[in-house]
Amino acid sequence: FKTHGYIMPYQEYLNDITSDDKALIYAIMRQESNFIPAALSRSFALGLMQMMPFLVDAMSKDMKLKTEYSDMFKPEVNIKYAIRHLEWMKKSLYHPLFMAYAYNGGMGFLRKHLKQGAFSIGAYEPFLSMELMSNSQSREYGKKVLANYVMYKKILGEDVSIIHLFQTLKDPKKTDRFR
Repeated sequence: FKTHGYIMPYQEYLNDITSDDKALIYAIMRQESNFIPAALSRSFALGLMQMMPFLVDAMSKDMKLKTEYSDMFKPEVNIKYAIRHLEWMKKSLYHPLFMAYAYNGGMGFLRKHLKQGAFSIGAYEPFLSMELMSNSQSREYGKKVLANYVMYKKILGEDVSIIHLFQTLKDPKKTDRFR
């Protein structure tokens, strides 16, 4: 961490995923818990990736695992669940900003925002839609995760352009399956 502010701990649990997924995991983890495995939020979100108990229950059932909530404080378990959750989200979302919005506010929240005409063609898009997001927490969270994502992509040696990421937000074929 003395080299730069974008540390990359727990790499041993991220070996089998793409560098794009790794950048997204680190971007979210940095924002959710600041890499503290014992993080617990006021809403009872658990561990590094701040997994909600109802999501842990549903995923445990789906994965046929007996997982206790206390297991979410183990980095290897928390990251495994987060990777699985992001894989599910990637079936509907293809852009890191939308992944961040859905991770924070839920898939239904993001879908509603998109169906109301957000991120369509317009003079000030995509920035207007980013600022008009009704949930202020998700609005700010998305910006921070997107910035983290760009930094981690660069650290991982991948060419990434924030301008390109913004431009693709107006093209539903490149961002989501809801529009």
